Amino acid sequence: MRPGRIYQNKQFLESILNEAGFKKNQLIMPIIIHEKRRVKGDGMMPGAVSDCKNEIFQAVYDGLDVGIDSFMLFGIPMIRNSKGSRALMNQGIVQRSTRKIRDEFGSRVQIITDVCVCQYNESGHCGITNYVGNQVENDPTTHLLSKIALSHAQSGADIVSPSSMMDGQVSRIRKLLNGNGFSKVKVMPFSVKHSSNLYAPFRAIAFNSKLRGKPYIDKSTYQISFSNRREALREIVVDINEGADIVMIKPTLTYLDLILMIRENIGDFPIAIQLVSGETAMIKAAAQQKWIDESEWIVQTIASAKRAGADKIITYAALDIANFMA
Repeated sequence: MRPGRIYQNKQFLESILNEAGFKKNQLIMPIIIHEKRRVKGDGMMPGAVSDCKNEIFQAVYDGLDVGIDSFMLFGIPMIRNSKGSRALMNQGIVQRSTRKIRDEFGSRVQIITDVCVCQYNESGHCGITNYVGNQVENDPTTHLLSKIALSHAQSGADIVSPSSMMDGQVSRIRKLLNGNGFSKVKVMPFSVKHSSNLYAPFRAIAFNSKLRGKPYIDKSTYQISFSNRREALREIVVDINEGADIVMIKPTLTYLDLILMIRENIGDFPIAIQLVSGETAMIKAAAQQKWIDESEWIVQTIASAKRAGADKIITYAALDIANFMA
């Protein structure tokens, strides 16, 4: 007979993570920084702060206090335009926040920045769109992404993370970074970003009122279908060959087989995954209804991703997970 276990016990939760081989330094804590407007993440969407250095600093201090030293910045500007040009401004929300964090914390922290334009343009798409059918244009987008990545590196980012899923984005960014003296800045592309409605809670905060009222934004022409395993592996291999330092897969819960498959095909190359906003919201919503134990499910989700082969895990539950560990 198997002995019983007390699932709410912190030592038991820690043992799950330890048995899976998970370490606290594998956590990446996302910080969503909203320009000027005072906003707090609610129970479904934690991690949002306003563009106030006290709030930004407090978020970082909260992470450092429990042993997290890697932070991923997502910027939400107040003003959008058709070209997403505010994404590369020297005084842009991510650039400014990166400098604030670097000046305050120095080398104690690793700063990762989201390199995308969906929060900055009027369409809500991850790239520059044309005026015929609102289609994303690949080459203008990769040109913009590379300039955004350079501006983040100049502001103090350690890792830039292009999330637009454009062909050639990694090689173009790597070339521009190297050509401007930033060869040590790493590139962590969203290599396999699936087309999914599990990003909805993030979009509810990131998009302005006009975009929130629009029908579902179809990104399937450049994001990955959930059903094609070979395409996912192909995207990973292409990014590695173009110079990626880490590859990323998102969402997580229904893609564990892909994480395992990719791990088996690329050996020890670093893999990051993200437990996205919708996945976090589902766990929290079920816990609020008392259908599940939130702590147990968060820990088991992280353990399963680690077991499948993830090296780094980006999660809005980073503080909770770190608190479960010694």
